[in-house]
Amino acid sequence: MEAKDGTGYKNVREIYADVRLVFKNAMKYNDERHDVHIMAKTLLEKFEEKWLQLLPKVAEEEKRQVEDEAKSQIDMKLAQEAAHANMARELSNEQYVISS
Repeated sequence: MEAKDGTGYKNVREIYADVRLVFKNAMKYNDERHDVHIMAKTLLEKFEEKWLQLLPKVAEEEKRQVEDEAKSQIDMKLAQEAAHANMARELSNEQYVISS
């Protein structure tokens, strides 16, 4: 969920935290006998049940993202090393030409 100004949630756990906060606030600021409190409590319970079902998929996706980031870092480092090796080879070739 991304806002038009480029801000937004970084991950699903942030969404989860905000949804919980909405329900918790509805319960906190409405009397226990009020319909809003009762509905918020019911919806929070349902939301928590669904979250527990979704949690393994969330953890799997987070693990995949960490692995992808690590691979990207390795790929970037390898690309930098290759670029440095090419520059060193070119400099060596230029020195050879100059010294010949």
